[in-house]
Amino acid sequence: MQTATGTPTRRATFSSFAVFSTDGSRIISNGAEGRVNLRSAADGRLLTSFDPQVGPVWTAVADHLDRRLIVGGDNGAVRIVDDRGAVLETLSGSGSPVYSVAFSPDDQVVAAGRGDGTVTLWGPQRVPTTITTGGGVNAVAFSPDGRLVASADDSGSVYLTDLQGTVVAVLRGHAGAAKAVRFRPDGQQLISGGTDGTLRVWDVHTAGLLLTVAAADGPADSVDVSPDGATMLKSSEDGLSLRLLSCEVCGPLDAVVALAREHAFRRLTPDEERRFIS
Repeated sequence: MQTATGTPTRRATFSSFAVFSTDGSRIISNGAEGRVNLRSAADGRLLTSFDPQVGPVWTAVADHLDRRLIVGGDNGAVRIVDDRGAVLETLSGSGSPVYSVAFSPDDQVVAAGRGDGTVTLWGPQRVPTTITTGGGVNAVAFSPDGRLVASADDSGSVYLTDLQGTVVAVLRGHAGAAKAVRFRPDGQQLISGGTDGTLRVWDVHTAGLLLTVAAADGPADSVDVSPDGATMLKSSEDGLSLRLLSCEVCGPLDAVVALAREHAFRRLTPDEERRFIS
């Protein structure tokens, strides 16, 4: 990859990736051969395959209505296509490799994370806004209300920015690259994963670290959250690690406080109540 201020480098290996379509009926896969494949999730039957002209394809995701795909690749192009591969929009024709893309919840804004340490946002008018992070960007995600964008980068940081490109917070803690980010469904917490194998749960409003889950079975290259927000899914690109983890701090503040009190070996003093809970 290329850091924001460093010398460009290329990822040592290229993995194939696959995600479900929004309705779960199709599987979208992409890889080094430069093609995007859509298969039936029921029987694996190939429905269509196309070349979006982005070089090796690093990322491809569907919009929330399953009508369009956004793809990004090694030549820096970002294209929105239909499910037959016809190009509907070219947001970027070249540039630093694009490793992650995302649609906002209303599908009006597109985010792309690049190897040069930048995140580009295109709003409804498609005027680009560029955000500079601390290193090559491995993952981008929108908050459920669409007001924030999270990005995970090679410096081990997670940047939270608004849609105008203003940095709201920088979450630091991963020892190594931060590889994945995902908001809980209610938008109150953000979960990040990294090459250090840890999952970290952050409070979106305070930018505080709520929980670190360490696992000895390899890097956390991808994270997901169950619909109820109570379970985290960690996986690695090598396919050798897939782990379900509970998230005890994921929930309303009252529930978190009640849990903390249950696990306390003594009651908090009034001063501690004011300092840590109030």
